[in-house]
Amino acid sequence: MASNPAQTQVDTRDVVYTIEHVAALFHVKVDSAREYTYRKDFPSAHQLGARLL
Repeated sequence: MASNPAQTQVDTRDVVYTIEHVAALFHVKVDSAREYTYRKDFPSAHQLGARLL
């Protein structure tokens, strides 16, 4: 994980995003992005193996 989310390269053609992708897209820290996921208007995560995407 990069220390500066703004410098993380994100391929927007991906159909699923990890929390690290979301943080990079919104230019926030991973903890802040995780808080977004608790909002009712944020898309729900899907289980893929041991990860939520």
